[in-house]
Amino acid sequence: MNSVPSTAAGVHGLRYTFKAVIIVFVIAFAARFALVLLLPDFDVPIRGEMERVAVSWASTGQLANPYSTPTGPTAHVSPLYPIILGLIYKLFGTGTSGHLVQAAFACMISATRCVLLLLMAVLFGLEFRTGLIAAAFSVFYITAFNTELRGSWEAPLAGLFLMALTLLAMRFSNAPAFRLRTAVAYGVFCGLGVLLSPTLAPPIAAFLAATVPLGRRDWKRFAVWLSVLSATAFLVLVPWLIRNRRVMGSPVLRSNFGLELSLAYNEHERAGAIDSDITNLHPILNPTVSRHVAQVGEISFNRECERQAWSWIRKHPASAFRLFSEHVLYFWFPPATNVFLRVTLVIITVSSLLGLLQLRSRNPRAALLIGLLWLSFPLIYYVTYWSSRYRYPIEWTLLLCSVVLLDSLWQKLAPVRR
Repeated sequence: MNSVPSTAAGVHGLRYTFKAVIIVFVIAFAARFALVLLLPDFDVPIRGEMERVAVSWASTGQLANPYSTPTGPTAHVSPLYPIILGLIYKLFGTGTSGHLVQAAFACMISATRCVLLLLMAVLFGLEFRTGLIAAAFSVFYITAFNTELRGSWEAPLAGLFLMALTLLAMRFSNAPAFRLRTAVAYGVFCGLGVLLSPTLAPPIAAFLAATVPLGRRDWKRFAVWLSVLSATAFLVLVPWLIRNRRVMGSPVLRSNFGLELSLAYNEHERAGAIDSDITNLHPILNPTVSRHVAQVGEISFNRECERQAWSWIRKHPASAFRLFSEHVLYFWFPPATNVFLRVTLVIITVSSLLGLLQLRSRNPRAALLIGLLWLSFPLIYYVTYWSSRYRYPIEWTLLLCSVVLLDSLWQKLAPVRR
């Protein structure tokens, strides 16, 4: 007798959610793209390594030349995102039109993040109101302007990957099914994630480790599932590894660790990329260093940089520890130059930690997954210097947990208001 009303209510709820999703996406995209148009800089030459490699791929079909002078094939950046940018450059050119489309693509990714926050809150079993507030805050929460709106780096897309990974992990933990078909699908997904950014590998590994208790009822089936998943992910990576072994002499995922380590630990003793006087150190800014990369090769150059960095660390252990501590501090409490933004980021970080405790009481699995992201994702960024774009892929977790805390406080104050 009650099936018709309940069905009607469900359909009404779906329509309401669909309308909310459309409205959030449109407002988020419009707000971001309006900022892009109000603050244009598309006539500026190609900026970072990612864009330079994308231009090379668009013009020559090679992932090469990330620095200020031609240096040949590169693994300084992972292949997936420069190929995406390269397709944009092929279709629209590398001038104003190409950069405008690139910015529109980045704004679409960021707007999708806002929508997913709403859907994730609902799938986490939270109030629809909580998701809507989180999505509304996310519309105007822009902490890394160039990263989020210009599309110069893969961080926004990496953030979407982590959101999708969390949703898949939630679904899997609710109804674990160790089928070979799911192992292959998850393996492809994880392999593509690593090709997007190797910094996604630690969260993937952490989530896979969290599946171990789920497989205790049938260890053999779980072992086969995990083996197939890992093998599939590795097969996705094999072409990139073979390419790097053949053209660069080493089967690396990315080649730039030595360079980044030397920029983080040197005589300038600065913890942030913006703070550091790296004009004479980075090959994208110094043509002499770039020509040296071309002469000795990218792999050898990074090994030189790594040796220099470790030598400096051994000679200056106190300074190295201070820099490492500042990297950790800056990741969670970014040193924004704008005082209002800096205070806002501090409040969000602190409130998100308290919000995670509230989320744990409502949905322990969701809290566990977000906690694993917080533990695993920043590890590499504790070692290298700070940059505003490094934290962006997990900004959505901080925002969601902060809203969970806010909503919890609001509900506790409800009797007082009444």
